[in-house]
Amino acid sequence: MSAQRLKRSEDFLAVRKGGTSVATQSVKLSALISEKKRLGVITPKHVGKAVTRNRMKRVVREHFRQHQELYPLADCVVILKVSAASLSNAILRKEFEKALFHLKAKLKGEEK
Repeated sequence: MSAQRLKRSEDFLAVRKGGTSVATQSVKLSALISEKKRLGVITPKHVGKAVTRNRMKRVVREHFRQHQELYPLADCVVILKVSAASLSNAILRKEFEKALFHLKAKLKGEEK
């Protein structure tokens, strides 16, 4: 999995500045077209305590591992908002899938 993760701050910054973004109430998702699928997750400290932030990151990373076919060939950065902290794992997953669906549609529109 580590080969599929964004780790360097330069990579995160490149995706956030030059990529395409969509947002829902609890999730902001940015993507920059690349040669492989990679994921980075950001949960600011004001979202909650470490246990809460880590739970949310695990949910997103697990979705990425299990549903590779849903993701565009891009570097993706997920920013979890404060409202995501109160969501159950299942609802957070649905919210994330909704953002992913909108992002894929937006990326397809840009290709044309």
